[in-house]
Amino acid sequence: KPLNPTIDDVELEIDAGYIAEVNQMLAETNTVALLHNYMKPTVFFGVNGIRGDSLELSRKAAETTATRIIFCGVPFMAETAKIISPDKTVIVPTLEAGCSLADDCRAKDIREYREQFPDLPIVAYINTYADVKAEVDWCCTSGNMINVVKAAMAEMGTKSVVFLPDKYMAGNIARQLGMDLYYPKNDGQAVDYKNKSTVIGGKARCYVHELYTVDHVHQILATDPAARIIIHPEAQPQVIEEVLRHGGVSGSTSQMIKAVETLGPNERAALLTECSLGDNIIARRPDLINNLIRFCNLTCKHMKMTDAKGIYDALKENKYQIEVPDKIRVRAKRSVDRMLSVK
Repeated sequence: KPLNPTIDDVELEIDAGYIAEVNQMLAETNTVALLHNYMKPTVFFGVNGIRGDSLELSRKAAETTATRIIFCGVPFMAETAKIISPDKTVIVPTLEAGCSLADDCRAKDIREYREQFPDLPIVAYINTYADVKAEVDWCCTSGNMINVVKAAMAEMGTKSVVFLPDKYMAGNIARQLGMDLYYPKNDGQAVDYKNKSTVIGGKARCYVHELYTVDHVHQILATDPAARIIIHPEAQPQVIEEVLRHGGVSGSTSQMIKAVETLGPNERAALLTECSLGDNIIARRPDLINNLIRFCNLTCKHMKMTDAKGIYDALKENKYQIEVPDKIRVRAKRSVDRMLSVK
């Protein structure tokens, strides 16, 4: 694999032995590896498996005939796989990896919103734990958030929606759909959500995407005015608005990959997301190394907890197994199935 543009030879040599053993165990134990786009290149390309964003991997979890799934991402993603495929063994290389979005929203928070807005649909971003998914009406990913929100409001015949837990994604949905925005945790005044189309948002934020600012956009354009800026919808609304104003795009990790890989030979793009996404694009397409501007100091510590040795240990010891109690799983599956039904 053409990893050298983004991975040094020492790391490659250290991981290679583990990865060879990993691939052998995958083949011998009827196990499928699901690899999120934010995995580092040695794992993302070295491990034989299915690669993609949260929506793609959720669909593959539902379709696979393997008897065991190892999810190379973070535990809430593995929970989703277990919700979809309860009869399969689902393992993760570490239970220590969290998520600043998922960790800041639990079932009790959803029940509070339900009590305050009983007549509105509640949509949860996939970056949530199973107990949250069990309480909401719909789940969504960054790839289908707009269509899910529209479907949720249409189903209940409302002008408004509760969207949790991502504060910034709620703002970006409101902007894209031309809706008002209200944060119950911050805004003191009452909201006329029955008459004014409103997105009622949460308070959680992705600590990586929050670091991107309007100044980053201006710095990129000052250096390269023709650069196309590509940004994730977990970023702050004012940053995305500035990106779009200058002809950029916002989308899921898979949509971002497509936007970069379709660049012309003399076109340049700036990628505003977790840095491993850019690493993986360049590893797969080294011809694009001079076309892509990356901020490689902005990394997700949680995604980086999954490494080759951890995957090896997980497969060998069949750990760490993800379990979702039936009373939660059955209810969570309803919102996840709805997510999977929407493009």
